[in-house]
Amino acid sequence: MLKENEDYELITHDELPDAWAIRVLKGEFVESVIIIAAVAINEVKGHLSFNFEIIETPDPDVVHKDNEKFQNYVSQIIEAVIETGMTEGYVKLEERSETSTLQ
Repeated sequence: MLKENEDYELITHDELPDAWAIRVLKGEFVESVIIIAAVAINEVKGHLSFNFEIIETPDPDVVHKDNEKFQNYVSQIIEAVIETGMTEGYVKLEERSETSTLQ
């Protein structure tokens, strides 16, 4: 599993002051910065749906939304953030209600 402050770090970003960005610290996508827009854990075991935006990258030929290897790396970051958050108590997962609606 990826580790915060070793493989990635949560940062603030001047252009998005109300959100956390994630900077990749090592590996093939180093120094790329992303924002996670939405995450859903689906009913299919092991399936995670998410949206993200690439804010900065030193290599746009490698780091782009259609790169499946990068998509998989982003999913590993999300899983690590969720796991750490659950362990430390700042992430809580709840069952989705069939009758819930957005207000």
